[in-house]
Amino acid sequence: MEHIREAEELSRELGGTDKDVKKYFFSLTSDELKRVFDDYGIKYDRVKQEYAEETFQKWKSGQVKMSGLVAGRLFNLLPPRMPLKDKFALVENLWQAYCPKSNKVILIGSDTSEQEIIDTIQSHLLDVVVNYDIPEPIQRRFNWLSGGDVNVGQQLLNHFLQKEKDLIVNSMNHRVPVLLKHLREHGSIIHKMQQQIEIGKHRLDLQFDSKISGIKIIERTSFCPSQSPGSTRNWGWLCFIIVVILIILARYFMK
Repeated sequence: MEHIREAEELSRELGGTDKDVKKYFFSLTSDELKRVFDDYGIKYDRVKQEYAEETFQKWKSGQVKMSGLVAGRLFNLLPPRMPLKDKFALVENLWQAYCPKSNKVILIGSDTSEQEIIDTIQSHLLDVVVNYDIPEPIQRRFNWLSGGDVNVGQQLLNHFLQKEKDLIVNSMNHRVPVLLKHLREHGSIIHKMQQQIEIGKHRLDLQFDSKISGIKIIERTSFCPSQSPGSTRNWGWLCFIIVVILIILARYFMK
């Protein structure tokens, strides 16, 4: 079962999956492959190089399964010659799975300005991004792609954090004005409006309410929509009427 252990170790080293790395390896041009195989022969030996060159097409077709040991040795030769854009691409799927996320309810009063709403929500989301702890799978992928080069690892992290920030800023600047425009146009008949928006992995419930003031961000689990006093009174009257009807029916059937 050594080959299974080696495959699992390789997958762990690459951040939990090696499928995208294999796809990248099998997509190399003949010239790129030659340079990888030449380095492989120099580092290990020419016999192993010849075997890899002869078996490559069978690996690619799935006719022969590449062992975790061989795959690890070959894959570790890729990052030093890999363009930065390809490194970004090999982080993308993992980033989508482990990127910063939040789940909040935003209570917004009628006296809150458009800019105040944008600034408050942006500040919250950017704070989530800035304080983001890199999960182990992404850190392992960064380590593999950087080959121990701290500058490359920082470039990778900065790239994806900046993408998150740009997504947040652009989304808020576009969505909030549209929502407020709708609310203003129908303000005479709409006293409350709820709009759920998703920005990346951030889920926000915007609760516009003309009866409150200011803006407040709260945890979704602690949010419980309150009933208006009128609504409570209506339910009380309904319960009273039902009790009276039941009493009358009980007396009727007891005769």
